[in-house]
Amino acid sequence: MKVYRPDVARVGVDSQTRAAQAVSVERRTEQLLVKTREEVAGWMQQLRNREAQYTQQLHCLHRELNATAAAVRSQGSVGVDPDLLMARDQNRDVLLQNLASVVEGRDKVLVEMSRLAVLEGRFRPGSGFNLEEARASLEASFANEAEIVFTTVSSSGRKLFSRLSHGFDMVVIDEAAQASEVGVLPPLSLGAARCVLVGDPQQLPATVISKAAGTLMYSRSLFERFQQAGCPTMLLSVQYRMHPQIRDFPSRYFYQGRLSDSESVVKLPDEAYYKDPLLRPYIFYDIRHGRESHRGGSVSYQNMTEAQFCLRLYEHVQKTVKSLGLAKITVGIITPYKLQLKCLQREFEEVLNSEEGKDLYINTVDAFQGQERDVIIMSCVRASSHGVGFVADIRRMNVALTRARRALWVMGNANALIQSEDWAALIADARSRNCYMDMDSLPKDFLVTKGPVYTPLPGKAPTNMRGMRSAWHTEEAGFNWNHGKERRIAIVLSADSSFASRPLGVQEFMSYFILSFRDLIPRCSVAESSQSRGLSGMLDEPQIHKQTWKMKESM
Repeated sequence: MKVYRPDVARVGVDSQTRAAQAVSVERRTEQLLVKTREEVAGWMQQLRNREAQYTQQLHCLHRELNATAAAVRSQGSVGVDPDLLMARDQNRDVLLQNLASVVEGRDKVLVEMSRLAVLEGRFRPGSGFNLEEARASLEASFANEAEIVFTTVSSSGRKLFSRLSHGFDMVVIDEAAQASEVGVLPPLSLGAARCVLVGDPQQLPATVISKAAGTLMYSRSLFERFQQAGCPTMLLSVQYRMHPQIRDFPSRYFYQGRLSDSESVVKLPDEAYYKDPLLRPYIFYDIRHGRESHRGGSVSYQNMTEAQFCLRLYEHVQKTVKSLGLAKITVGIITPYKLQLKCLQREFEEVLNSEEGKDLYINTVDAFQGQERDVIIMSCVRASSHGVGFVADIRRMNVALTRARRALWVMGNANALIQSEDWAALIADARSRNCYMDMDSLPKDFLVTKGPVYTPLPGKAPTNMRGMRSAWHTEEAGFNWNHGKERRIAIVLSADSSFASRPLGVQEFMSYFILSFRDLIPRCSVAESSQSRGLSGMLDEPQIHKQTWKMKESM
């Protein structure tokens, strides 16, 4: 089977990932602008030679097709051997396929020649070459040629899109439940005839700092507005990520038991490290001796006992994996609080500065939305009788419990967490399924020695920042297809950091809308994109959203 690989382009600030850099219109443009006169001239000559070859091939194919058509007209089909008719049709189809391939190749060469023509102006005296105009023209040419365009909601308002020779038939906004109504206006104002909103209203919404904005429901997404207005939704009920034991509680508690496991998940063999009673697919560790604390004036909390236990558990699973000769695993350590994040970074400093740290990611729950890892270790932090703060937010809880593929280990003080009805349900469920483990019943090697609570020094952070990405990421992914002779292009906007790194066919359990804007907005050039949190840092953080979208990590 022939694999179709469409052209893709990334519009926005360069990502740190190599895959994104390879298709970044900004990066590709800069690579052209640094070429010398000799390089441009040599490349142009090569392209002219290729264009001449393609032109010759086109003439030959046209002659063959004309000859075939003439033979059909003269012979007709009445009384002709069926096998001969079939062979004739097959030959015609092959010729048409070859013709399409040659035309596509020639078009690509012509586009490259047009880019080099822009560069040649730089070397001609008196040509009035304008560097910024050349840069804008080159960037637009890469986006114009692409069949899949990756961009953010904010980047969809760039002038680049007004330079395109065609629009987009559809806008697909991923993680749409995380984008405010105002946030999705830029792509919609470009004239999309059709829009697909994909998101999960059961998870974290757009974050706003202003209380007045919150009162006015600024954080409500367009997705939620349509849902509340009665627009029909489709539930993507088959999940492709979590081990069935991890999926069990979230499905029953957050999605009324409607989630089911894909065949690919069900057929996965159990991990060899599951045989260790401390490393089963799903465990709630009751860290009853942990103590929460916070610095004066701060509303963020830390729990050093839990941070130390996270390290013990991480070291244990890594040691077990190595001793069994298993492939490397990716591990995510998440917590609701920024102060606890700093504790974890301090505790894991040596690991993060090692080669092993490449597969370790430590961040807040909010920053982790849309991402996934083989193993997730969660530190709940709260350990007093005075409530559990925003740990009780059921949407934040949902995000935390649905990030793991193969193992989820939650640690918290059960007596404190049961003050929340939702956490009480989780702990009761863990007990009933034999997934609950008391700290006092653990092997002595796992007992955490009591010590002074760590108070991070201002500005103190590990020198190696691998795995410590910003809590705020906007991302996107592109989606495009061909339909008959009509070229259709769409932009997929993503608030999901992992979206670009996983197969497009992999779907999470999300609801989505397919909405027609044909009667609402005049159809014209359509640029589509979405604001997102999470794809691997591919996207830029737009200035316009800094105040209204700042993550609540410090709470």
